[in-house]
Amino acid sequence: MRCASLLAVLFLAGCRTPGEDSGKDPVKDDTGTVVSGVDADGDGFESDVDCDDADVTIYPGAAEVCDGLDNNCNQEVDEGLLSTWFLDADGDGHGNPDTEVDACNAPDGHVEVGGDCDDLEDGIHPNASEVCDGVDNDCDGA
Repeated sequence: MRCASLLAVLFLAGCRTPGEDSGKDPVKDDTGTVVSGVDADGDGFESDVDCDDADVTIYPGAAEVCDGLDNNCNQEVDEGLLSTWFLDADGDGHGNPDTEVDACNAPDGHVEVGGDCDDLEDGIHPNASEVCDGVDNDCDGA
């Protein structure tokens, strides 16, 4: 009976259009081991090497996409695609260095430039001109 089930899976996998997502989990034997020789999602990679044989877009060597998934099966998520963002509460283009967030795109109110020593005052940031007012306007510590 197990052979008939495996043959049915192989037949159905072979009848799908290439690139079609099966939406099913990788084929496993009675012990829970992924079965070699089966490509459940039709992406050209068998279940024993494909880290997600239920998703046609995920396989060894696939392009990494910023989606929170390990698209290329290297056990890393979104590698090389994240940027560091800083909350810019005063809107001066410089964020608070203590509010660092790594993300694919800027969260609302965040900028790529940190270093703002007073993120509540838009006239104080690393590119501001120093004026004689007893305040560190340009965030240089003096």
